[in-house]
Amino acid sequence: MRVSFSFITDITPFLTLILKFDACMLRILIADDHAIVRRGLKDILLDAFPSATITEVCDAEELVQKVMKETYDIVITDLSMPGRSGLDALQQIKAYDAKLPVLV
Repeated sequence: MRVSFSFITDITPFLTLILKFDACMLRILIADDHAIVRRGLKDILLDAFPSATITEVCDAEELVQKVMKETYDIVITDLSMPGRSGLDALQQIKAYDAKLPVLV
């Protein structure tokens, strides 16, 4: 199976996608090995979507496990994390759910 990736350089279309969701039901997964980055993203998103449910993970392995066990509307991830490659995790996530929006 071939998986293609598109990297978002302009965040505006991604934010437009987010705004299509009912904010009270929005489920976001943030994956980054730096707690300060996760916290910053979470704070920004909660300011915009106070009713959103935001889950944080710190490595690619936990990212894949969460995506396969729970349902998310959007995943925000870093590619460079300790242990397993974030790119490998992204490939596995897209193979599992090709329609899940992922912001890298």
